[in-house]
Amino acid sequence: LKRGHPLSRALQFHSCFTSELVRYVELGEEGGKVAECLLFYSEQMERQIRQQVEKTMRWLEPLILLLVGGVVLIVVLSFFLPVLQMMGELK
Repeated sequence: LKRGHPLSRALQFHSCFTSELVRYVELGEEGGKVAECLLFYSEQMERQIRQQVEKTMRWLEPLILLLVGGVVLIVVLSFFLPVLQMMGELK
């Protein structure tokens, strides 16, 4: 940047920036609206991440419910099996 190169060119050399982000910066530089392009990109990424989290939670909720149900079943059986064994011995 100190040598007059555009920001998008500087970002291209770092692997932590996606090519999509670099492209948005290029478009912003061409139109003179880098801030607006970065804001649009951040909103788009936030929306995409939110959708991925919601999708993951839709899969995790039933699995967590089954896990909790299994734990409850084990606890209930651990209480009732000894009682049933003692009742069987009384007969």
